[in-house]
Amino acid sequence: MSDCSAPDERRGRTLQSLSILGALYVSQGISHGFFGRALPTMMRQQGASLEHVGYASLVFLPWSVNFLWGPLVDRFHWRRVGLRRSWIIPLLVLISAVFLGIGFAGGRSDVPVTWLMGAAVVASILAATCDIATDGYAIDRLRPDQRGLGNTLQIGGYWIGVMIGGGVILIVTAQWGIAAGARAIAALFAMVAIAVAVTPEPASRHTEAVPAPNQLKFFRRADAWVMIGIIIAVRFGDSLSKGMLQPFLVDKGLTGSELGVLYGTVGVGASVAGSVVGGLLVRPLGRRPALLLFGTLQAASLIGFWYLAQNSDQLRYVLPVVLGIEFFLTSCAFVALYTVMMDCCDPRQAGTDFTILACSGNFVATVAGTLSGHSASQLGYPAHFATSSTIAFAGMAVVAFLTRHRMPANPVDLATEAS
Repeated sequence: MSDCSAPDERRGRTLQSLSILGALYVSQGISHGFFGRALPTMMRQQGASLEHVGYASLVFLPWSVNFLWGPLVDRFHWRRVGLRRSWIIPLLVLISAVFLGIGFAGGRSDVPVTWLMGAAVVASILAATCDIATDGYAIDRLRPDQRGLGNTLQIGGYWIGVMIGGGVILIVTAQWGIAAGARAIAALFAMVAIAVAVTPEPASRHTEAVPAPNQLKFFRRADAWVMIGIIIAVRFGDSLSKGMLQPFLVDKGLTGSELGVLYGTVGVGASVAGSVVGGLLVRPLGRRPALLLFGTLQAASLIGFWYLAQNSDQLRYVLPVVLGIEFFLTSCAFVALYTVMMDCCDPRQAGTDFTILACSGNFVATVAGTLSGHSASQLGYPAHFATSSTIAFAGMAVVAFLTRHRMPANPVDLATEAS
């Protein structure tokens, strides 16, 4: 009986862990979607310049520097609650409180953008800290052979959250105002916090005593800068292009409700499908071939935005196809990239290592998003999107060069092989 029940028990724990991971990554995406898509749309609708909309990307700066306090999240916790839950639960509650504050800051639709920006900074700091614990939880629980599936949940869950925060909430705000949308987001974060609170945290698979985690351990590794270079090369062109997608669509006459429906249907379906396909193919294809294939196809999909800018009369008919292809391939590429990032993390300081890598991509996305407003303003939308796609292709050439000998790998795995 015990022989049969043990695998069932392990399977149950795995499913439980994956369910919590999925919920946490959905919550990540919700805040990103609201401040990365809904907020720029609202700003442009209220007459903000392209430069000012681009500056809104600075809201995500905390995700670029949270590696500075990553070791604290990896080290300090309340033992009875758990290493990761000690941070995740209170942070989710605080994020919910910030959105609840937005919900009570104004009436039907008159929450000032400046107030939203201030609340966004606070929420970003809290969410960026929660991300450290969430990523550490994922690496603690996923074996190397499970990382493709785990990143399917991560990317799929994230994009579902983005579509909720940047799609569904646009529909809600169009019908009932910004305050109602913010209250809905607050309720979603509260529900995720409750789910985490009632689920015991499994012990980490890495049980040996280790020194306190710190950033220098990562940067001393020979492949650390190679991995950071790969992330920068993959992210810059994509982020430069998408930084102006919302203002472009608003300028072409799409309403918040139309964008919400589009993101909530085409966006969710294509993103989830891409994360599933990417997760299924990463292992049989291999890390490097999958990253190069999906990354190159994703760079090619950005040409669709240039086509839309050149053929505005066809926008309403072609836009769903262009967005669907782009979201699908972006999810495939991100599953491959995040799997490689997990491979590169030392499980003895998983949250710290993954946060450093994530910060590299987030910093590039913030810089590219900030520059995108100036690029589109000076070049015009068609030239901006063409330039972004060209940069994305160049980035994949850099990835091919950096990985020509060997992909970065987990230092513990390498030590095991050597022994």
